[in-house]
Amino acid sequence: MVQAMLKGRLLEQWSKEVKKFQEAGRIQNDFADKRYGFQTWVELMRIIDEESPDADRLEVLKAMFFAVNKVGTADGERIKAYQLWQIAKNLNSGELLLLKTVFECKDTYGDGVDTPTKNKYLYWRTSMCNVISHGSEGLIELHQKKPTELGLLTPKTPNLMGEIIDIRNARLSDLGLAFCANIETYNVELQGVSVEDGGN
Repeated sequence: MVQAMLKGRLLEQWSKEVKKFQEAGRIQNDFADKRYGFQTWVELMRIIDEESPDADRLEVLKAMFFAVNKVGTADGERIKAYQLWQIAKNLNSGELLLLKTVFECKDTYGDGVDTPTKNKYLYWRTSMCNVISHGSEGLIELHQKKPTELGLLTPKTPNLMGEIIDIRNARLSDLGLAFCANIETYNVELQGVSVEDGGN
């Protein structure tokens, strides 16, 4: 019963959110007729109904849905947004928290600090652990694997001096930057419609 109530609440909140975006002109009323529109809508509703995703994962899924269906999205952007939607479905809340942290650190990572010439990966892992402050480098190690496999983080490369990484953007790849930018855009847009309608 509790699970059913939670699902019902999440579905109701999401429907209201889409309506707000439509009323504000951010999503077209006929978005389901556009490329990938109906598919992303059905898939997101299914995920809510069958998986009851936690708040962090649901936020990211909604952000990727918005990126696919927002007004003014060109065909090429829509294709990329849909691929990012597919990637988002494969990530859990720990992996998403790490990506969010890396995105927040991308402009300042290493500023004023001499990163070691070797074991840059270990330095990165410790740095992210400190920012998240959960005290577990093991969790950072675990949660960086899938985003790396999916191309959101640049890979670590072993050599004789240890494992090194590309530290630009704190390891975010171009794809990872686009992924995180979609989340940022969605939150800005959501805040905009909430302010416009008085936060209701």
